[in-house]
Amino acid sequence: MRVEWITQAGSCSAPPPSLIDSAALVALSEPTKPPWSIGEALNCSDLPDGLSARVVGMRSFVDVLWLDASSSFELPSTSLSITGPDDTDELVLPGDYVRLVQEEHTLFVVLRVGKAEARIAPCERRGWHESDVRTEPLGSLVPDEAFAFRAGDVVLRQHAEDSDSDEDSRDARFTADLGEVISLQADGVHVRWLDGACTPVKPWQLHTVACA
Repeated sequence: MRVEWITQAGSCSAPPPSLIDSAALVALSEPTKPPWSIGEALNCSDLPDGLSARVVGMRSFVDVLWLDASSSFELPSTSLSITGPDDTDELVLPGDYVRLVQEEHTLFVVLRVGKAEARIAPCERRGWHESDVRTEPLGSLVPDEAFAFRAGDVVLRQHAEDSDSDEDSRDARFTADLGEVISLQADGVHVRWLDGACTPVKPWQLHTVACA
């Protein structure tokens, strides 16, 4: 079953998977924890018997990847504001795949973004070396729509066609190669597969799966 999470408790470096075994879900009509409200009294198992507490506030936390490729974890959501669509139309983020206006045949990965320029490296099968890194003006970067992955996308890892494989093996392979994009990094698209493993994959090895 595919689900869309609205909140998450605890510390986690990546969002929970959106593909979940339906048997593992609990309907909100039968919650495992009470839906606390501000002002509500409650007993706390960490306090001595006979003492109680009152809910005075609730907060949510988020993990953020900044334009300079640094990360912050467990930031209070109240310390952040959401930008409008007009402010993000031309936004390029670390991990994005782009091409250059003057060099459209080469695919690059964005490593870091500054005020007017970005550090990029060629995205090749052999990987890239520090000597390959270059700095280019932001205006010369053209996002590649074919590789416009974002966290939360459901993707399928592609393989060379095997004409000898039977239908059962193809179905098993489909399940093994279905996963969710966790993040975009310089070494590839980080995907969490249905078996729980998380690995980086080159962008040309993935297809986005349309989910109704």
